[in-house]
Amino acid sequence: MTILFVPVSTNISITTWLRLFGLYALLGTLLANLVGCAAGPKVSAVYEPRVDFTRFKTFSVEPAEKGADFKSLQQRYVEESLQSEFEARGLTPAAEGDLRVLYRLAQKDKIQSESLPPQWQTGYDIQTGSLLRMQFGQTEIHQITEGILIVEVVDAKAKEAIWQGQASEKIRNLKDTALREQMAASVHKLMQRYPLPTLTKTPAP
Repeated sequence: MTILFVPVSTNISITTWLRLFGLYALLGTLLANLVGCAAGPKVSAVYEPRVDFTRFKTFSVEPAEKGADFKSLQQRYVEESLQSEFEARGLTPAAEGDLRVLYRLAQKDKIQSESLPPQWQTGYDIQTGSLLRMQFGQTEIHQITEGILIVEVVDAKAKEAIWQGQASEKIRNLKDTALREQMAASVHKLMQRYPLPTLTKTPAP
């Protein structure tokens, strides 16, 4: 809790002080929301530094674990995005490529805390003749479901993994178009960690 004392004898009126404090609280909330929106998925990656990634010319994309006899929307969107990212790096899709691009989709529940906008209480101290301002911070705790995408690139001839990346983000209830965009954005940000850059500058999803 933060306690602020503002003397009544100041040249700034009480109304002005209230407006200033309200403005600061509003700005803080807006900045927090902007930072949260700009964060996007969390990504990480590791690779084998001794490998020359430029020598691979073809690739194939497939799920790491084959179970059901159909592909979900998420699987389709991930495969489309991965194919687009590797083609942008000069590789050609093939049934049996030089690289096998394997992916996994998973989800897990986790507890997340969120700081809410501060609540202000105003009062008048008769003994000191000062305006009393008290700020109360609040934290909201809730459970979220986090989606996880793991991509592993394997040298098909050597049968060795040479790159692995992971992206994780809160799962939202999205319509078809928005879901495709979210998956494409996650793959795009993850592939920025791939050692081979794109041949042409392509706009982010």
